[in-house]
Amino acid sequence: MHLNKLVTTPALENIRSLIAFSAAALDTKEAVALKLSAQLASLHAFYHSLPDTSDFSQNGEPPEQDYSTIRLAAAEAFPFLGPYNEVAATTTEIGKTDIVVGDSLDDLSDILVALKDFSWRMMHTSEADAIWNFKETFRSHWSAHLIGLQRYLAVLTTLSIHHNDNFRTENRNGA
Repeated sequence: MHLNKLVTTPALENIRSLIAFSAAALDTKEAVALKLSAQLASLHAFYHSLPDTSDFSQNGEPPEQDYSTIRLAAAEAFPFLGPYNEVAATTTEIGKTDIVVGDSLDDLSDILVALKDFSWRMMHTSEADAIWNFKETFRSHWSAHLIGLQRYLAVLTTLSIHHNDNFRTENRNGA
């Protein structure tokens, strides 16, 4: 893989690590949630460290990702992830907005699809193209997934630490 100065090897290793993350290596759900949250925070910081680019000289499209397979792998690796409450309108309808259901497995799956696309572009097009697409898809789509998933993981770990409930799951499926 050809790397220039914009995307460092540690940043790419963090992305590879998130794509290949294995919850099996950690002892507790809390440890898994904290590790995943830390990797998401690093990913968010990575986005903000990248410059704006617009070089499409080596433009190409990555192969379509199999979302179902990615989601199934995420569900197997993180069986405690489930739905969560989220406000429908953050900056309007203050105090009277509806509550909608977020899906942490969808959040993680969409992030993984974006990271796999970024990795493919780094290897097959150009660094500038990879960065532009990474930033554009972050801004237009998966930043909301990243922030929602981080908030969900923070609540899970806070509940576990303060209430010793080991990630209550009785309401995960709307039951």
